[in-house]
Amino acid sequence: VDCTTLVNTASAVATGIAAVSDTASVKVDNCDHGGSSKKITIKKWVKNNSTSTSYNDSSVNAKNGDRVNFKVTVTNTGDTTLNNVVMTDVIPSGLQFDDSVSGDGTASFNNTTFSVNFGTISAGNSKTVEFAARVTSNSTNNTICNTAKATATGVSQVQDDACVDIARTPGTPNIVISKRAWND
Repeated sequence: VDCTTLVNTASAVATGIAAVSDTASVKVDNCDHGGSSKKITIKKWVKNNSTSTSYNDSSVNAKNGDRVNFKVTVTNTGDTTLNNVVMTDVIPSGLQFDDSVSGDGTASFNNTTFSVNFGTISAGNSKTVEFAARVTSNSTNNTICNTAKATATGVSQVQDDACVDIARTPGTPNIVISKRAWND
């Protein structure tokens, strides 16, 4: 099947009458290639490198100056190869991308957007990238959520996030003790 145009021709023959035929064409959009499905998922984790925590799929505690790592996995959960798979992650205020990247794909960073072109992902397979950021927020009781999004040809965009809970860094105590004694 040509997946762009379907052609149907009908013919009729009767005794004593000339044969007739006609053709109808239908353009098919979003052809599913015989029942295959394209599906994509994304999962994001975070860990605090400064305190040597393990990856967590929701949030991690950190303070100003800590280095946090994010891990993003994009999975093809369909039954056909996905093409033009791209992950994008806008680094939010309070975090600063620190150019430490490892994993699959071709990574790039422009202004506040970190992107990875994974190219193709075969059915049932995944591609993963890890990158680091430095906490630059001095706010207390602040949560910074970092969202990663993935797209591919023929599928809807998906997203997931991981958050950094900012704790205030205690300062150096400034205690002064003064004592006086009098002898009357």
